[in-house]
Amino acid sequence: MGERALQALSTDVMKQIRNTLAAATLAVAMVCGAVPAAFADSCSDMVGLDDQSSPQALQRAILGARLNSLTLLSALSLHAQGQALPELSSELQAMQAHESDVLRAFLSCGDLDDWMAESDGGRDTRRLAEALAEALEEEAGFVLRLEASERAKAQQKLIQADPDWRPADPEDLLLIEVADGTIVIELADWIAPAHADRMRQAARDGFFDGLSFYRVIDGFVAQGGRGEDEGAQDLPQYPALTGEFTIAADSVTFTPMIDADLYAATVGHVNGMPAAMSADGTEVWPIHCPGTVAMARGNEPDSGDVEFYIVIGHGPRHLDRIMSVFGRVIDGMAHVQALRRGDPAVNSGVIADPAARDTILSMRVAADLPEAEQPRYEIMRSEGEAFHAAKDARRNRTHEFFFETPPAVIEACHMPAPVRRVEPAE
Repeated sequence: MGERALQALSTDVMKQIRNTLAAATLAVAMVCGAVPAAFADSCSDMVGLDDQSSPQALQRAILGARLNSLTLLSALSLHAQGQALPELSSELQAMQAHESDVLRAFLSCGDLDDWMAESDGGRDTRRLAEALAEALEEEAGFVLRLEASERAKAQQKLIQADPDWRPADPEDLLLIEVADGTIVIELADWIAPAHADRMRQAARDGFFDGLSFYRVIDGFVAQGGRGEDEGAQDLPQYPALTGEFTIAADSVTFTPMIDADLYAATVGHVNGMPAAMSADGTEVWPIHCPGTVAMARGNEPDSGDVEFYIVIGHGPRHLDRIMSVFGRVIDGMAHVQALRRGDPAVNSGVIADPAARDTILSMRVAADLPEAEQPRYEIMRSEGEAFHAAKDARRNRTHEFFFETPPAVIEACHMPAPVRRVEPAE
């Protein structure tokens, strides 16, 4: 069915259902003796019933509403197959609300009790109304399933448009401004939703603006936040979070690698991030690689709040499964590497002179910027064919430069999913 024909169908369906619902509302009001004259006048032309005040008229009106609602559902079923107009879903919900109002008025109208109890027509109408009430509940579930289907179809369209790349959601992008440039972090709600939300909240509160990367250890991590100086502020607005270290394997799409690993039974990727899986296949967790972003904490597992760190050296894999990883740097890693270092032998790398520290000029959620200013990124799907081919090429180096063939093995940390920046169309 073409879009023009579908538009005509939806217009006709909307007209019919509004008419029949108006008829039902009018019939209920007249039988109950409470119809406003203005409402009756406005509805009289559209209601094709001989006797609007009779129970039979009410029965026909409600039945008409039911049939037209089913017609609308038929149109919506086309929509669920990608052939109808999106506004039909919201129209259905509005019509359902109107039907519900009609039913409530009908079923609560005391003047109808005797008629419904004593006559065949009344009993039939009551059963019809109760069946309609049940159908409304089923339709509500239909709408929810339809909306879920729409989201799934939208995602599927993205996959079909480019099966090897996924767009980064601006709500998942943290933009950290330092003097050297912008550091872009993609948040990982799949493993640490509470920690990702905390970072969004603190960024939106402006908490990080003007603070610094105060502990930077070459080959290890760059840590930022309120600092460890005497008098560092208490943060009652950011209570300690429960650690988010691992997740059930069956709740994510884990794409394994064939390469052996020193720290885990199996390594691979989830959503582009290097990750690992337990020997029994029940748990998955992100691993510490260059660019991994996690929440710092004290000795207690559940003590992280807003202190975060970025891995800047060879992956400190001994931190896997004991730190809450909530994202990874997808752009601007050179700006992280440009941060001034502290001396790891002095106060665990804390830079003593505040003036020597790199300031966090601002931290923002990309979604909060005007749309034209939001950076756009795409991440290669770790379950896709392109990433599989990229891993295979990295594993099997055949370039003539390699006069000695290296072992056919790669480390997960050396193979994060590639990222590309997408410029807006002109």
